[in-house]
Amino acid sequence: MDYFKKIVAFIGLILLVITTSQCASSKKIKTKLPLELGQVYYQWTSGDDSRGSKKSLYIPVISNENAISLDSVYFQGQVAKIERINESLFTGQFKTNASPKPDLIMSSDPHEEYGNTFQKAKQADDIPFDLNNTQCVISYKEDNKTSYFMIEGVIKK
Repeated sequence: MDYFKKIVAFIGLILLVITTSQCASSKKIKTKLPLELGQVYYQWTSGDDSRGSKKSLYIPVISNENAISLDSVYFQGQVAKIERINESLFTGQFKTNASPKPDLIMSSDPHEEYGNTFQKAKQADDIPFDLNNTQCVISYKEDNKTSYFMIEGVIKK
């Protein structure tokens, strides 16, 4: 009986180590950014039928003494690469689907519905952060290491 208790305790210890080691691999959001930013904002731009509309998030940089390289931005359930407009302004472009939704044939005869395609559900697992509509997370590289910083109070212009 004593041998059985030791085995159960050993297995429990192994399970505890495995479950807590997963926490170390999760993305850590830093509280202090090594560069100074202005007011982050976004705007909607509508295009023609072939291009759709897009949401542009603007990140004004006041000072970047450490030459931090901005990589991606996570905002309102989407992710986009950050592009440089000029020395003090960066942007992330979030595009919407421009193509119209296809017509579906709904019938009690399954042969008439042949050719309908399933729409893919949006994958919430693609965004590793739980954000509200006025928060965004910026990924940046510092000393070849990727880090993350959350920005609160993103406004719409």
